[in-house]
Amino acid sequence: MTGHGKGGVRLIRDAFGIPHIDAADEYSAWRGLGYACAQDRAFQLDYDRRRACGRLAEVLGPAVLAGDVLARKLDLARSARADLDAMAPGTRACFEAYADGVNAAWDRRPCAPEIWWDLEPWLPWHSVAVFKIRHVLMGTWQYKLARAVLL
Repeated sequence: MTGHGKGGVRLIRDAFGIPHIDAADEYSAWRGLGYACAQDRAFQLDYDRRRACGRLAEVLGPAVLAGDVLARKLDLARSARADLDAMAPGTRACFEAYADGVNAAWDRRPCAPEIWWDLEPWLPWHSVAVFKIRHVLMGTWQYKLARAVLL
């Protein structure tokens, strides 16, 4: 893979398939990371994005609808977009470069066999949304909420 008009990046995989990114600048490093993640984790990226946006039932059916309703009530997508808007320009540029890398990988090769739907372009705020849904589902918010109710 090559850079995006900036310094350039080389993505090399070792004998174990582990990606190594050699980048000329920070933008290219983030773009390379996005590219490698999209190659290796396309299903996980899209699964978490859909989960955060309350859109997982679109591809997995009604069994996951309750999770979609919760995500929409929490309004994680709006919150993620607001967080991106509030970022310092340098931080935002990292999220944009990562998204560029994800999209470059998805544009370049066919979808992984476990993905039977069309992948939508990855936007910079999607990375924030993925972080938020992972924090909500793996965090301690339920315990904190129960304590707040008791207090």
